[in-house]
Amino acid sequence: MELYLLTEASTDVDFSSTPFLHIDGRTWQRIGPLSPDESTTRPEFACISYVWGSERVPNPLDIEKPMSDQTLLSLSAAIKVSTVSAFWIDAFCVPVIQPSRNATLESMGYIYSIAKEVIVALSSDRSGALEEMGRSEKLREQTLLALEHDEWVRSVWTYQEVVNSQSLYFTTTNPLSSAVVDGSTFLNRIGYALHFYKQEHGFNAFDLRRRLRCLDAFEDLIGDWMISAYTDRSALQVMSNLDRRSCTVPQNYYYSMIGSITQLPSYRAAGLQVTDLVEKTMQICEQKNDYSFIFSTAARNELSATPWRPQPEPLHSILPYFSHGARQGGRHDAHGFWLEKMVCLRPVNKVEDANDEKNVQAWLEKLPVPWSSCNPETALANDILDFLEQIGFTGSREYLETSFGVFYPQKFLSADHDHDIYILLATQTAWTFGHPGIVKARIAGRWMYSPGVFIGAVDKSTATDYLLHPHEG
Repeated sequence: MELYLLTEASTDVDFSSTPFLHIDGRTWQRIGPLSPDESTTRPEFACISYVWGSERVPNPLDIEKPMSDQTLLSLSAAIKVSTVSAFWIDAFCVPVIQPSRNATLESMGYIYSIAKEVIVALSSDRSGALEEMGRSEKLREQTLLALEHDEWVRSVWTYQEVVNSQSLYFTTTNPLSSAVVDGSTFLNRIGYALHFYKQEHGFNAFDLRRRLRCLDAFEDLIGDWMISAYTDRSALQVMSNLDRRSCTVPQNYYYSMIGSITQLPSYRAAGLQVTDLVEKTMQICEQKNDYSFIFSTAARNELSATPWRPQPEPLHSILPYFSHGARQGGRHDAHGFWLEKMVCLRPVNKVEDANDEKNVQAWLEKLPVPWSSCNPETALANDILDFLEQIGFTGSREYLETSFGVFYPQKFLSADHDHDIYILLATQTAWTFGHPGIVKARIAGRWMYSPGVFIGAVDKSTATDYLLHPHEG
């Protein structure tokens, strides 16, 4: 990667040979590349977070690289409110030449994490919302709904820019407004507003997901930002949040994901293709001992040496819903590949009698609303699936019933024999109503795998390391 910054130009600069910017009566120049690893050799700086929109204008520092018409407006707004005198903004600070460009894009999580502050420059028409936040804890519903459709709130870049920030501030590009709100206030105001919104309308978390999908993801982001100094985020949690955001360029999804799972700079770019970025994403996770990326919808290659591992194709969460836990541990040894702290269940025969219905009722009652209110007679085949599909599940409607709950795989696998199928549930990362997992089935003499969603409650004290896939031979 290469680190460039904008600083105010000194009076002895030769402007005939040095590209520069004039902003609000001050002249700025780009300096670098600076050493990203040495804090003593670079000035304190602020990163600027904003959305590009659709309009493009000439870039005064890189004539052949058009930039957003919002870039200068956002930079001007940040300069007015910042406590530092150096700035990083993508249009001027991301190198144009490859491979430095892609390596820098892969390092944005690192860049944002070493910045003294991150300044979000919202669009001009959000100045009223910021001023309202400065006056009251409870936002008007009109303001909340406007934020649901705000491009910055919806952007795939937002997640990594917020969770990596040390200090966070919000302003707008409206030159007539002086509103500035610190990150904690901004995020808490939205959290309070969503809480009141659910109360006033009688909504539960699933109702909110259907109506305010982007703010629902933003509420999860609030939690991730609050604990970012104390714990890592699992790949599953990052995927689950990014899947509820907008992304026009597929590669940007993975640049943001890489920036969210690691704060290490990249010195070797993965490549230009999505498959390259997916593979690098999984490799970074494996280096961190986080294998929760296996709980993604990506297809598996049953003929490969690692048939449990997703193919290098788009990674999306098996269920884009907030999960708890920093990682899913795993390890390789002479026997094969193990997943750590898993609960292994075996499917039971689906018996259509009263005893089966009572068993379903028993484990449903242990779950939070709305799962606990499902009708035991229709829960497995219809009610639970309807809830799952409403919050983003795209897998099979065929299921595996157990004594403790029900497992819905992304792809239903029919084992050769009943004793050749295992349901492995994660305990290191989980939802409030169940667990991500993977089903393992022997089919035509080969082990095949499919991730899935388990709805139910299991005894985590029974968890143990499980040999997911043995070495052949």
